[in-house]
Formats: sequence, C-alpha cells, structure tokens
Amino acid sequence: MSHTQEKRKAKHVVTAQTITLQGKRRGRPPRLSADGIVQAALNLLETRPAEDFTMTGVAQAVGTTTMALYRYFPSRDALLDAVSAHVFAQFRMERPANASWQDTLFAWACALKATFERYPSLTRLMAWNNHLSGAWLRAQIPVIEAMHDAGFRGHRLAYASTWFLTDTPGMLTIALGLGDPLLSAPASDKPLSSFTRLNVQDSLDYLDEKERKLVLDILPHAPNLDTGALIEFGFRHLIGGIEALLKEDPGRE
Repeated sequence: MSHTQEKRKAKHVVTAQTITLQGKRRGRPPRLSADGIVQAALNLLETRPAEDFTMTGVAQAVGTTTMALYRYFPSRDALLDAVSAHVFAQFRMERPANASWQDTLFAWACALKATFERYPSLTRLMAWNNHLSGAWLRAQIPVIEAMHDAGFRGHRLAYASTWFLTDTPGMLTIALGLGDPLLSAPASDKPLSSFTRLNVQDSLDYLDEKERKLVLDILPHAPNLDTGALIEFGFRHLIGGIEALLKEDPGRE
C-alpha cells in the first residue's frame, strides 16, 4: 500500500470514529418505561405540593412529552393508581400465628407507620378526586377482617373500621410531621407539634398571660418526647377504644 493510500485510510478511520463519538455525545433520549414513569411520579409527589402533580410535570421529570406519557398511562388517575399500587406493594404486616384481633390491629398500625416513614406522601396515594385507591383498599382488609373476627357486623363493623382506618393515618401524619412539603417543618425524628420542631416564640404573642404560662410549662419537656412511644401510646388507645365500642349496646349507635 502506498503512503498516499495509507493517509487516505487513516483519514477515513478518524472520520468514522469522530462521527461515532459525536453520535454518543448527542445520545438518544432515555427509553421510557412504566416503572421509570412511576418512580418519577413518586419522586414528584414526595417533593412538590399536590397541585403541582400533573402529567406535564411528570413528563418533564422523565425528559419526554406529555403525549408520550399518555401511551403508558391514559390519565392522571391511572398514573396515580399505578404509583399507589407500587407503594402499597411494599406494605408488610408481621403478626404471629393465632394473633388476637387486638394484636392484628396493632401489627397493622405498625406496618402503616413503617410505610409512612418510607413514603411520606402516602396519604396522597390513598384517595384523590373522590377516587379510593384499590391498593389502599386491599391494605385495609386485615383491619376489617380483625374487627369481623372480634364480633362486629354491619353498621357496627363499618363504624369501628372507619374510625380506626381514618384515625390511624391521621395520627401518623401529625406525629411524624408529614403533610405538604412546603408547609411542614424540616425533617426531624421529633414529632411535629407546636412545641417541638417549630419556633413558637413569636406565636406566644397571640396568647394572654395565663395561656403563655401553660405553654411555657410544656416547652422545656417537648424536645425530649419519644415519637415512637407517643405513636405506640396512640395505637394502644385506639385499640382500647375499639374494645370499649365492642362492649357497648349496639342500640346506642
């Protein structure tokens, strides 16, 4: 091969390599997948207020168009259902064999607490736009079964299970300091209350002298409260309330 031919071949190789490298630099848009979209949607729910959760916002998070997103999920509700199913698939309730109905309720509440700690936006995935998440409904079944085993039926079963299934998430939301990320105080292992994680000094101006004394009596002790113990205390008393309801005359409801 002549010197001229070798130079031409070398030039051809360099040009091909350059084109290949340029192609890699440009790259292709990341491939979409249902799992990837669900994870991006979950991340959005964890960091943005509820009203900011839109198909357009999710599409931007995964680097695609809104229309491309609709090929995987036909609506915002369908996407939220998928995110809810993903999250509640992680719900794990551990209870011993032959557990009493009280032990079952306590184990369920502890499992919900663990799920809240992992997914702070959990309440947004229970219901939205008058739609109850099917995954959340399935997660409630052990509670309804336990109360049925305890002897509740019909209206009394609906009353007791609804009270427990609404009060437990509500208590966890407050005690763990969850809620709208733009309104909540910074993350902490302390419970969210007026006396722990938030600065209440300015708020004392709204109180009269007697009210201020009451609050000032609490303030020194509040930072040392054990969140886990408070939550367990709440669980036990919720279950105690169900026990008391079971003993009541059905005609009183």
